[in-house]
Amino acid sequence: MQPLRSQTVLSTSTTTTVIVIINIIVLTLYSIVTTRYRAVCAHDPVTGSDFWIVTPSQFYFDNQQLVDSLDAFVFGLGIPLVMTVVVTVTTMVTMIKLRQAAAWRSGTSSSGSVSAREVALTMMLVYNSIFFVICVFPLTMFRVAWLFLPEMNAGRRQHNLYFVITWFTDILSYINATFNIVVYCVMGSRYRQTFRQLLGRAKKTGNRK
Repeated sequence: MQPLRSQTVLSTSTTTTVIVIINIIVLTLYSIVTTRYRAVCAHDPVTGSDFWIVTPSQFYFDNQQLVDSLDAFVFGLGIPLVMTVVVTVTTMVTMIKLRQAAAWRSGTSSSGSVSAREVALTMMLVYNSIFFVICVFPLTMFRVAWLFLPEMNAGRRQHNLYFVITWFTDILSYINATFNIVVYCVMGSRYRQTFRQLLGRAKKTGNRK
């Protein structure tokens, strides 16, 4: 509820610890989901060539209910839906607080007002959050439809639509993963300067080689 004064609530070490713990839990659960498939090398007697196919593993057959629950409800629906709602709500709160802080700063000359640097940093966070919601929302809706519309799945009647939507959501995920650097370069003069220096050094190194 106080996005402009987050450092007084959560220290860097506390935030790092929370992120590490969450990642360990998520990756541990996801490692169970990835065991549902195994790669098998097959031989085509007609062409005489070998190729790889993916088939369900024995672990999946032994723990089908656990793996399906994690894949469908935890990673397919729970985490994307919770992330979308949380990021949307917190972004709205941040924008409201930012507007209030900017209005208060313009009406007072107190030295305790929010600095322009804090406002700029918060706006960078807001832009990244908004773009994250735009990219993740279609994926979340697709996972909801995938759970309640069995025909829209691989190998079912709507499998073509399934693959098109999967391709589209994958593209959005890639775009979202590369958007942060665009915001940082546009809004952060120090980041932009450092980035240019790194490119310049890389270019010089390449010339020497």
